[in-house]
Amino acid sequence: MKKLISFLFAVLFSAHIDAQCWDFFEAGFSHSVAIKSDGSLWTWGGNQNGQLGNGTYSNKYIPTKVGSETDWKMVRTGLLHTLAIKTNGTLWGFGWNSSGQLGDGTMLVKTAPVQIGNEQWQTACGGDYYSIGIKTDGTLWAWGENNHGQLGIGSNISVLIPTQVGTDSDWQFVDAGWSYTMGLKTDRSLWAWGSGIYLGTGTTIDSNIPIAIGSEQWQSISAGDLNFFGIRTDGTLWCWGNNNYWQLGNGTTSFQYAPMQVGNANNWSSVAAGAEQTIATKNDGTLWACGNNFSGELGDGTTTERHTLTQVGDATDWGIVYSVGGHSLAKKTDGTLWAWGNNPYGQVGNGTSSPAYLATKVICVPLSTEQPSVGINSFLIYPNPTRDILHFKDARAIREIVVADVSGKKVFELKGDISEVNVQQLQAGIYLVRVVEDGMIYSEKFVKE
Repeated sequence: MKKLISFLFAVLFSAHIDAQCWDFFEAGFSHSVAIKSDGSLWTWGGNQNGQLGNGTYSNKYIPTKVGSETDWKMVRTGLLHTLAIKTNGTLWGFGWNSSGQLGDGTMLVKTAPVQIGNEQWQTACGGDYYSIGIKTDGTLWAWGENNHGQLGIGSNISVLIPTQVGTDSDWQFVDAGWSYTMGLKTDRSLWAWGSGIYLGTGTTIDSNIPIAIGSEQWQSISAGDLNFFGIRTDGTLWCWGNNNYWQLGNGTTSFQYAPMQVGNANNWSSVAAGAEQTIATKNDGTLWACGNNFSGELGDGTTTERHTLTQVGDATDWGIVYSVGGHSLAKKTDGTLWAWGNNPYGQVGNGTSSPAYLATKVICVPLSTEQPSVGINSFLIYPNPTRDILHFKDARAIREIVVADVSGKKVFELKGDISEVNVQQLQAGIYLVRVVEDGMIYSEKFVKE
């Protein structure tokens, strides 16, 4: 009985930590970013251009902390770069900088966060090779590549530092695609600029200044790489742009040049336009998806493409979703973070590079990748991650261990005098190892590569 109580406590304690962990998150094209409730910044996935900000070019297959600061407030992604804002309002960037998208006046890659000016910012995001942000005074600023007028500064000249877009000071939110930008003002009006084919104007004419898209009011917007989705204040869902993989959810693959309503529902709460897929949630907490599904982009456990928005599973506790490349991140109402989809760089964060066809929880508790990790009873396990042998180091003899999956389900157990365990037979992923001693169970997580 004592073992059972201790086991249940370990599982519940881990679940409580995961639920209280993640505050802000976003999915990039090949990487993921998040801020924990303690204000620390974490990244994982592709890092070929330093977009993880950890001072290296190595991919990370589980969430990895960026520096030691605990004053991060918001983080958003571009194609191969990342922008983050601290609690004091300062803006920081790292990653690919070939067109000046980091805004530091150079075109040099930065593998660790660099401050962009000294102003205070409300939000900032990245497109493919440019960035755009809103300062705390409501003014709009842009920098980087500008070949289609996506900066909105009245010309097609690229700039290396933040440059003001017009003179308005009522901007509330902005999102960037491949070469076009969408913005919301405080009156909930929608504005667009850049590559004309993606602006929703019904034409293909570029615009290097913001132009109003209709007169309707919008609740939220999501600029995908080549297509756009938005929810109006009446709860209806609208879209336009590229549709070669049925990502617009209208049952066709026809390109859409003007706003088109998706279905008749008026209870949409969140939407994310990915590269070739769309993920959305309704007010009832259900999750919906359409588009390409070759690598599990839709999270429904299959590789079957969906031509219209189709409910994923029967859960009713989904909240906000983000989807940019071929993977998605979503937060449930209990605060836990989940990921699925294409995963060649580890962007799903489950310790592998294999596609995740179903939603997988992004574990909160950090795992050591360079040195033995310390469990709650001071036993050590190493190396972590491991491919075959997991070693134990403790002053006391370990008589029994249990290896379980992240849900707490036992995979196997060993008894005797144990100093190491062979986990080569396990599939790649995150596991719990529990040391049983004197009727108590002590847990530590490890990654099987």
